[in-house]
Amino acid sequence: MFSRIQSKFGTAGLVVAIVALVVALTGAAFAATGLNSKQKKEVTKIAKKYAGKQGPAGAQGPAGPAGKDGTNGTNGTDGTDGKSVVVGTAGAECPAGGATVQVAGEASTKKAVCNGEDGETGFTETLPSGETETGAWAVYNTTTVVPLSFNIPLEAAPTAVRYMNPSGEEKVFNPALPGFEFVAATHCTGDFENPTAPAGEVCVYAEVEEQPAPTFGFVPIGAKLKKYETGVTFQFSVEKDLGQTALGTWAVTAP
Repeated sequence: MFSRIQSKFGTAGLVVAIVALVVALTGAAFAATGLNSKQKKEVTKIAKKYAGKQGPAGAQGPAGPAGKDGTNGTNGTDGTDGKSVVVGTAGAECPAGGATVQVAGEASTKKAVCNGEDGETGFTETLPSGETETGAWAVYNTTTVVPLSFNIPLEAAPTAVRYMNPSGEEKVFNPALPGFEFVAATHCTGDFENPTAPAGEVCVYAEVEEQPAPTFGFVPIGAKLKKYETGVTFQFSVEKDLGQTALGTWAVTAP
């Protein structure tokens, strides 16, 4: 038998056939040393031809032992305890009431939290005492009586109306002359840009005063000088159609 096989394949072919047959029957893999690449291909071809089908999967093996537990980490360092806030009652620093807050044990951190003051209604029937309101005025040619109306009435009529010329001097009546003169201001210390007045008085400030006629000017006394809670009127002495002009601002302060 072997003689017939050997005569068919030759010595090298016989070796290849035997190796291929063993591989096919056992399902094993062999490192066929000593075979050339052609012979290795023959072995693989013959082994595939005669190899049996793959058998069913074997039963699952027993579970392996559990791995060792890991080492627990070390605890972190505890943080520093915080400080509480102390709340107290505010005193003189909060006239409308309030509270104080500070970090416990640290007096330098104490702060006052004050209540807001009550708001006002925004409406007043009369000008509050010590408050000032202002306005503007003008006179031209034959206008001899100038009215000044107060936006907010006073509780009592003003006690005086004073006129300041553009140079900042006050016009007053001097019975010794007899007549009027301008003297240094002692009551009305503002000007036409920033009109002010002492309590209970009206100050009239002239920015422009053109008087081509000698008789033109403010008359601080007389029947036409009227004082009311709602305003005042004062008189200018003018000559008709000579183009006299005066204008400026005024201020009144509630007594």
